[in-house]
Amino acid sequence: MQNTYRGSDAYENKRSLITVAKFTAIIPLIFFAIGTVLYVFYQQNPNLLPKGFNSAEILPYFVATQVPAGLSGLIIAAIFAASQSSISSSLNSISACFTTDIKQRLLKPDCSNDDLVTARWVIVIAGMLGVTGAGYLLIANESQVWDAFFSLLGLVGGPVTGLFVLGIFSRRANALSALFGVICAIVALLVARYMSELNFFYYSAIGTLTVVIVGHVLGYLSIPADQQRKVAGNTIFTQ
Repeated sequence: MQNTYRGSDAYENKRSLITVAKFTAIIPLIFFAIGTVLYVFYQQNPNLLPKGFNSAEILPYFVATQVPAGLSGLIIAAIFAASQSSISSSLNSISACFTTDIKQRLLKPDCSNDDLVTARWVIVIAGMLGVTGAGYLLIANESQVWDAFFSLLGLVGGPVTGLFVLGIFSRRANALSALFGVICAIVALLVARYMSELNFFYYSAIGTLTVVIVGHVLGYLSIPADQQRKVAGNTIFTQ
């Protein structure tokens, strides 16, 4: 998103998004390959792993116990650098979204002098919440961090993806129908999470499809003809 906003024109933004998509497809494969190698290593050498070990800590444990001293320090420094970059980007995005979408539009639309102060406080609060969540996972000895991450990603990312799909492809949807679609998606995801045995990999599909179907159908039933033409002019079908 930061690279997209920084682009000087649509062509540069398009190239940036294509590059991000390529790396998004490659990087998870690298991470899964590392995890597979570590799994095979400790399956062949089970005596090297303490009994009852938290599997979420297996990579730093391997680096600390099996990698030579100089190289292990370099790997740890690289992990910290990558983590710092990811955390700072997320905090900046949260701060920008809150300041522009909530404060400037809803809370104090006519007062922009304290935007910087608000943004800084949002970063502090979001950072504290993130540290608290990480501390909880550490204290609870949570071994399924990866599963928890994908569950949360599906619960949040599914409806957001549905909104983008509506905005790009639907000629019928409007703001109200999209809002109802998100509400229905949240209900459907809560049912799938707490009242069914569905795997968390289904959450994204459920959220996306619910928003698209509900938003499109309600938009078709409620949107006036003149407004429908305005919406249709902003979709991919106008290209």
